[in-house]
Amino acid sequence: MIISIVESRFRECDLQICIANEKTGSAYVDFRIKRGVLAEGKAVEFLQVSRISFDGFGCLSLVSKQCVMADKEAESFQILIKNGELESEEGRDKAIAILKGFFKRFKDVMWVNALEKFELI
Repeated sequence: MIISIVESRFRECDLQICIANEKTGSAYVDFRIKRGVLAEGKAVEFLQVSRISFDGFGCLSLVSKQCVMADKEAESFQILIKNGELESEEGRDKAIAILKGFFKRFKDVMWVNALEKFELI
């Protein structure tokens, strides 16, 4: 499984990633970066999935579903990206693990059959 950042985003979003493998094709996940403040006053950035598309399944809008990645999870994911760690197998594995946990939590509002086919849950 390969995960990469889409530099020339083709939909309106703050971050777009592509998850691909030879068996299933590509899935694109569009994130919006949301900023907030925790109860203890710490400023954080959250990642909210606004849209996900799967080859063979189509495009699913999730704007109204509030699929938000937890602050520590979002921070870890963004650090992997900022440090260029998606280029290494270890970095990709960490990013995929974060995404799989996220997709598992929100599978009830996503296409479970697509998530399963793409081995994301």
